[in-house]
Amino acid sequence: MPDNARFLQATQIQRTYRHERLLDTILTAVENATSRLLDAVLNGRRNTAGEWLAYFQEFHDAYPTANDLFTLLRDEHGCTSYERLALEARPDDEMLEVGCGDGNLVEALLDRLGTGARWITATTISESELSVALGRYGGSPNLTLELADAADLPYQSASFDLVLAHQFFNFLPDPKRYFAEAARVLRKGGRLTFVTNRGWQNDRDNTWIELHTAAVERLRSFYPHFVWPDMEDRRIYDDDGIANLLGESIAFARDTLEITPFTAHAYMTPDRAAAIYNRLYLFSSVPERERIVEAVQRKAETLAEFDGRLDVQLPFRLVKIARR
Repeated sequence: MPDNARFLQATQIQRTYRHERLLDTILTAVENATSRLLDAVLNGRRNTAGEWLAYFQEFHDAYPTANDLFTLLRDEHGCTSYERLALEARPDDEMLEVGCGDGNLVEALLDRLGTGARWITATTISESELSVALGRYGGSPNLTLELADAADLPYQSASFDLVLAHQFFNFLPDPKRYFAEAARVLRKGGRLTFVTNRGWQNDRDNTWIELHTAAVERLRSFYPHFVWPDMEDRRIYDDDGIANLLGESIAFARDTLEITPFTAHAYMTPDRAAAIYNRLYLFSSVPERERIVEAVQRKAETLAEFDGRLDVQLPFRLVKIARR
């Protein structure tokens, strides 16, 4: 292995050591084992969009710090996916984040721009997430944190220079509706910029997907009729699909679309990597989650290499497009 690759691995492992307390926090099981969504997918019925969205909010209300996991994963430059997204913000932007969760992108924006940021507005539909974000960042002088539905934003048209989102549009059955609302609140020439993962269908050759496959196989051993939830427009996981989704809105200038792939990593022990499945959608919500974690740990042990750890890799896309 080249020396620079070994150095990168060692550096990322040290970051993981420093985040042991965070890992303990984010890997706590979520208790929301009953919902119409689970009744559907565990018994082989395709769920409705409404069932998924109800579960989506239920999950984040029950576990508002779920997305802290992404703060452990870093790209080849040492940036988290939040920090990578924050690089797109300019000091003179009046910016809006939709689906802000507990404020990880807010933190990255404040770290980068500080009081030099013109104004940041960050929204979520979860009162639990908003409470955590307010506790962390509520005292910032150039920041508004508030409840808002990203499909029906309470802002006037042409109010913002930049709309941001992290791991949000890929969990929506109808992202076009949300893209249209983002376009409405953007000023002419404003930018929509978001990060989404690249999807397990197209990027199967990485450890995240191998662990995911082990988890699904174990879940099916308990629920043989299980079907994966319908939770998104599958085009969001494909470059051409994203272009088509955004191109269906006349508000965006398709010739300005830029899509940049990147991969974020974290070096984890097999037990830590497996325990992630205590806080992921669906897996955390079934009574058999401990058995699922055991199966994932067995798979993780076969993948561990450097210092007894495995390189947990999550493939992302950074998407940018301008409003006409």
